[in-house]
Amino acid sequence: HQVYDSFQNDWGRPWFGSFTAAGFVPLPWTKNFGPYSPVDTSIKLAKQDRERAFWDFRAAVNDILREVDLRYLAMVNAIRNVESATANRKSVETLATLTNDLLAAQKVTVYSKDQMDAELARVKRIEEEAWRAYVAASNSMVSFLNLAPDTVLLPVGYSKGLNERMPFKAEEARAAALENRPELKSIGAAVRAAEITLKFQKVQERPDVSATGSATWSHTQFPNGDGFRGEGGIGFKSIGSALANTLGNHDVVNETYSATFARSLFQRGENARVDIAKGQLDQQELGQRDVQNLVENQVADALARLDSARGALDAAKARKDAADAAYKAGLEQMKLARLTAFELLSKSQEVLSAEF
Repeated sequence: HQVYDSFQNDWGRPWFGSFTAAGFVPLPWTKNFGPYSPVDTSIKLAKQDRERAFWDFRAAVNDILREVDLRYLAMVNAIRNVESATANRKSVETLATLTNDLLAAQKVTVYSKDQMDAELARVKRIEEEAWRAYVAASNSMVSFLNLAPDTVLLPVGYSKGLNERMPFKAEEARAAALENRPELKSIGAAVRAAEITLKFQKVQERPDVSATGSATWSHTQFPNGDGFRGEGGIGFKSIGSALANTLGNHDVVNETYSATFARSLFQRGENARVDIAKGQLDQQELGQRDVQNLVENQVADALARLDSARGALDAAKARKDAADAAYKAGLEQMKLARLTAFELLSKSQEVLSAEF
């Protein structure tokens, strides 16, 4: 059953549509216009956050690499102590054999042999402790590298690195640190973010003036009117037909334009936010100075420790050479029965101490 109006139009086409478009534009030199508008400011801050995250990541990587180096050097130190303890044990074993020969020749007493045996037991215990210390250093590295718990690591190829002295100029160390330390670059990004925020808040103090425009295209659906559009009746048979004919086959266009001016009374909120942004910038700049001072102090401390370590190394090498010479001379004197085994043991322990 079809129902018709007085113009013989049926009611089987119930769909008609309208389309509305609106635009909002802040005027130049007003609150939300320019490179420090809310959207642009958010993009700028996001870029600084990304840069800071990158340098924080680099700093974390540096911390990990430094920790790996320190644990590796602890392993090197431990394995060299094992080598020294093993060499000392072998030398005491040689002395024990020599003492036995001297005892057989009645050139030393049984008491001297007992002293030598006790010393040999002691140095074997020292060697075992050195091995335990090495296993502990290896386990520390294994844990840090997240390797299988039963893994034992062995450092190799470290002699060249220990014997080389890296050339450097103290006056260039500070400049290199200030140029490359990721902590400084990270805090620099934080300072720039604070500067961007301050500029944004200053722009927000400006008057809020904007222009708005809108237009609506629609079907009026006046039957048989001058602007009537449809399929021989009121409306279209489908939603798709109504949407497709909204713009290209519309009846009426309504346009609206307006301008808006807004300004906060006394602007206390805006002024307060500017003051807060200034305080945050000052805080970040102070933080930047603190980080710079920290880096400079770390460089100065590192240079002082390096200089002290090199002096200590030279002194230790001289002590080691002297201990070796004294031990060799004492060994010859013992063979001639001019030195007791106990006195030679004392020189042996001086060698071991110098090795460590």
